[in-house]
Amino acid sequence: LREVEAAGVIKSDFVLVPGDVVANLQLAPLLAAHKARREADREAVLTTVMKRIPPGHRSRRAGEEMLVALSGETGRLLLYEDASMRRADGKLRLPSTLLQETDKLQLHTDLYDTHIDICTLEMLVLLQ
Repeated sequence: LREVEAAGVIKSDFVLVPGDVVANLQLAPLLAAHKARREADREAVLTTVMKRIPPGHRSRRAGEEMLVALSGETGRLLLYEDASMRRADGKLRLPSTLLQETDKLQLHTDLYDTHIDICTLEMLVLLQ
């Protein structure tokens, strides 16, 4: 990706998909949502496409359970961690900073990262 950026061939937002991903989805609504999010928040440099898939579903990798925290107001990703690492004594421990980020915190273990991302040109600068 750095080599492609250095060559200057990327001129606008782009979709980043690893070579081993197979998906059947409509990109137009995702691109429109990314654009709207970007207009509302200039710091939104990446839109990650996630799909609701229950933990333990056959399409998930064995043992994979991610904890995803989103801002209820904006949908901004605040936390993305291995959920099994967050459990101690049957309780879920969250950083208190999450509560400072938003008035409406959404916690999910049913969101699956499709590894499809919509990126802005600024994202490339962050990778350098």
